Amino acid sequence: AVGIVVYDNTAPTTLAGMAMPESWPTRPGIPAFLVERDAGLALRSQLDGGLAVNVTLHFGSVNVEVGHPTRAAAAETMRVENLGVLPMYWRARLRLSTPYSASNFYAVSLLEGAEVDTVAWGSPSDFKELPWFRENLVDDGAWSTKLPFEFPFFGEPWSNAFISSNGFLSFDPDYAPRYGDGDGALGDAKQPNGLVAPFWDDLVCSNRSRISVAHLTGADGGCYAVWFEQMSWYDDKAANFASSDVVSFRVKVCADGHIHMRYHARPLGAGWYQWTDAGVETVDGASTVRLPLSFGAYTEDFAVSLTPWAVTPGLLSGLLERGEHADVTFSLTGEDARRGALDVEAWDESGAWEDLSTTLIEQVPFECSWRAGEFGECLQACAPFEGR
Repeated sequence: AVGIVVYDNTAPTTLAGMAMPESWPTRPGIPAFLVERDAGLALRSQLDGGLAVNVTLHFGSVNVEVGHPTRAAAAETMRVENLGVLPMYWRARLRLSTPYSASNFYAVSLLEGAEVDTVAWGSPSDFKELPWFRENLVDDGAWSTKLPFEFPFFGEPWSNAFISSNGFLSFDPDYAPRYGDGDGALGDAKQPNGLVAPFWDDLVCSNRSRISVAHLTGADGGCYAVWFEQMSWYDDKAANFASSDVVSFRVKVCADGHIHMRYHARPLGAGWYQWTDAGVETVDGASTVRLPLSFGAYTEDFAVSLTPWAVTPGLLSGLLERGEHADVTFSLTGEDARRGALDVEAWDESGAWEDLSTTLIEQVPFECSWRAGEFGECLQACAPFEGR
């Protein structure tokens, strides 16, 4: 036998689970499944008929405990495996679910003073200019680029981006640069969407502007950085419509989902910033996280870091041959209760078969409880603690 199917002989099923030892040598060496009566009888009839049955186990939910005083970050690993015969393509997405929305996906931190350099920004020699912007004095234009890794944006992997002269990156595959791209607003369903916008405004490239890119390696799995230097605001009375007042800033998106933005402060009249928007927006334009910044108020460099709810240091898509598997590893941030899901899409090369599997994720804050006269591991690990 290569597996055991145990079914409840009553209807409806009254058993909540099947007790199994967690460690060797008593742990069984073959997989066992507890199913409802109707499903069990159907499987039994197929087995009695001499058929080979492939069985997969789907968990109803995964509970991830956060905020423990001594344990490391709350992390889980889910396995994606090709149990079929043909090659299988797959793509995973981590998302928040009701009552939470994508607008809660990132936590924003402001970095000032010495905190700015706690993020590795790279040196000027790491960056390579995209001369097309400067040489063509680009206004309302964008450059398409392939990232050196998959960037999990709002928990979904993306490999390509558009770098806009108007101070944003777009991960919307349907984005097409157009006149007026500098006049939009985050949260608007109209194009452009899918934005990482460190400084979205009606900007123009002059002959002193530079837009440069770099692949920065590090513990965060690597980051793709874009440096906007000496960008002018659109001024219809200036030569080539480029104002004499300029702004410089950087943005980097990382393979584990983090986003960082750095601003080189240059105090100007408040009028220059009145239309500036900054933050991130989903590809459908329905949800956004705005940065609570007043750009004209800073006299020194400052930065902003966006930490995703789910940090994903590994693969979120790929191709699996027969019998191969891939592990989706993620850690959850924050210490409050949240609910989300891991969606895994799978399909074959012909497109004749496709499937979607969803695993619920419950983020549960750690709680320490005790009863008089009992001193267990939990009580010893918690300080301070409260009884209940």
